[in-house]
Amino acid sequence: RSIIGTNNSFGTDSQSDGNSRSSRSTSVAPPSDCRIDLTFTNLTVTLANGLKILNGVTGELKSGTMTAIMGPSGCGKSTFMNALTYRIRDGGKVGGEILINGQKKHLMTIQHVVGFVPQEDVMHRDLSVRENLRFYLRLKGDPNLTRVQRRSFVNEIVDILGLAHVQHSLIGDELRRGVSGGQRKRVNIAIELMGSPLVLFLDEPTSGLDATTSQQLIDSLEKLAEIGLTIAMVIHQPR
Repeated sequence: RSIIGTNNSFGTDSQSDGNSRSSRSTSVAPPSDCRIDLTFTNLTVTLANGLKILNGVTGELKSGTMTAIMGPSGCGKSTFMNALTYRIRDGGKVGGEILINGQKKHLMTIQHVVGFVPQEDVMHRDLSVRENLRFYLRLKGDPNLTRVQRRSFVNEIVDILGLAHVQHSLIGDELRRGVSGGQRKRVNIAIELMGSPLVLFLDEPTSGLDATTSQQLIDSLEKLAEIGLTIAMVIHQPR
C-alpha cells in the first residue's frame, strides 16, 4: 500500500504499455507484460482565466500497488486525479510530463484500459447485484466472450469483492430495501471492472461509510492491487 500527498516524488519503472486486453478477457488479473506504471513530472492544471490550481506535482503510480491521494480539503486531490485522467473541463489545461511504462505517451492512448469509479453509486437499482454486473459486462466487456466465459468473469469479480452472499439481492433504493451502502460501493467498483481496466481511479470510495465498512472496501481494493492492477484513490479517512 502506498499513501502519498499531492506534492511527493517517487522513482520510475518500465514495463509493457498493456494496450491489449485480449489475453485476459476471462480473468481480472493482467499478465505481467500487460501491467501499467504511470509516472508524472511537474503536473500542472491551469484554468481558462490563467489561474494555476495545481502546480509541480511529481510522483508515480505503480502496478500492483494501491495509492491513497490525501491532503486537506481544497488542496487539489480531485483536481490531481482529474488531471491524470484528462477529466479537466471548461477550458482548463494540463501541463507537465506523463510517462506510461517509461514512455512519453498521452494517457488517452490507454483510455480503454483506464477505469474511473465516481463517488456516486451509479447502477440500476431495480436489478440484482449479479444482473447489474451481467448487464455492464455486455456493455463494457469483450463482445467475443462466450456465455460460459462471461459467467466465469462475473464469478471472479463477485468473489474478489466479497459480494457472493448478496449477488442475487436487489440493489434497492429509497423505497425498496436492498444491499447496504458498503455493498453498493463494491458493486460500483465491480461495474467498472467489467471493462477489464489495468488502471483504476476512485473518487472518495469510503465516503459515507463507517470504519468497519471502509476497511472491508479497502481490503477488496487491496486484493485487486495484489493481482496486478494499478489503483489510485482520493481518500479522506487516513486510518
